[in-house]
Amino acid sequence: MAIEYRDIVAFLAVARCESYSRAAGKLHVAQSALSRRVLRLEQRLGIELLERHPRGVRATEAGQILMRRAERLEAELLQVEPELRAFAAVPPEEVKVAMPQGAARLFTTPVVAHFHGRHPKVKLRIFERESAINRECAINGEVDFALVYNAQPHDELQIIPLLLERIFVIAPPEGVAQRCYPDFFEFDDLEKLPLILPSSPHSYRAVLHQASGRKDFAPNVIMEVNGISTSLEMVQKGLGYTVSTYQPVQGRIEAGNLTGVPLTSANCEIALSLVHRTDRAMSPTFRDLKAIIQEVACGIEPSPHWRPVAELEPAMPV
Repeated sequence: MAIEYRDIVAFLAVARCESYSRAAGKLHVAQSALSRRVLRLEQRLGIELLERHPRGVRATEAGQILMRRAERLEAELLQVEPELRAFAAVPPEEVKVAMPQGAARLFTTPVVAHFHGRHPKVKLRIFERESAINRECAINGEVDFALVYNAQPHDELQIIPLLLERIFVIAPPEGVAQRCYPDFFEFDDLEKLPLILPSSPHSYRAVLHQASGRKDFAPNVIMEVNGISTSLEMVQKGLGYTVSTYQPVQGRIEAGNLTGVPLTSANCEIALSLVHRTDRAMSPTFRDLKAIIQEVACGIEPSPHWRPVAELEPAMPV
């Protein structure tokens, strides 16, 4: 016989309150009715879910497993009503997406082309901003979606990995630097090279510290500049070095104005993820845009500079 959802609700209330009487008051039902529902659930599962103690009850180990699963189901059900209402709502007049500069070069044109073809009456607005700003804009609801490097977890954000991009040390042309560069730089080199980096908490700074594997890692930062164009101009003139993914510097490297050297012989990579609020009501328009962004990411050809996350080995189930 199938489990009744009302029995799950009764169990969750008692397990959270750790009391039949408090749970009965919260649900506005008789305590005896609540007890019958929990007992019926235990009988159907064939295992004890709650155990009594002098001050009430607590979930058994099996009960804790059921709580975690039931709370996920509860969260999903809470999203059903707004999502269904979104389907009946008038399509939005515009959708806002924030991207960091490097990602914008890869994603903007194909995303806009696909989206406009499917939703010609909806304006798609693209903002190019730093990842930390993009993340905050997504949390605050100022944009509908954001692409973020090294996205940090947040209770109000869903994070969907898209790409892993290799990090390069960006150096002056060899003629300006009057030196020949190695095939790759090690992390120890970053403690000697004069670096022009954005200030913390920029994603590059965080990734460098994480990837170095050293708590005492201290890059030789001679200047902090929060603007990739300005940093690259300074590097081009021989004033120092910086770090970047390949896209923002591709044109200058191909023109011979900068040199890009991979950081370490093993892949030193930064993850690019799509983020949006967990309570975002997914109307057909929003759902389609989300799918388009993911499709574009999957369609990007792997290269020495990046690879889709789909290329990674699947995560072990939890």
